[in-house]
Amino acid sequence: MKLRKQLYAKAWEEKNLYVFYLPTYSPHLNLIETLWRQMKYLWLKPEDYISFERLTEAVKKILDGIGSQYKIKFKDRVFI
Repeated sequence: MKLRKQLYAKAWEEKNLYVFYLPTYSPHLNLIETLWRQMKYLWLKPEDYISFERLTEAVKKILDGIGSQYKIKFKDRVFI
């Protein structure tokens, strides 16, 4: 594996491509995980799970309301 990296590293750098190795499971690095967690545990109501159509409608409503009705704080930054 290391040999392959050495073979391609120069070509990648010339094209401004860099490899970043992340932990296998790192939800804190994936902002969508924070959105889904917030939606699932704070914004969706139990009755939203009655049917697929109702759940879909509730999720769309929440996503449309991000920035006005719903805000997410990612550590020290607020994304809307």
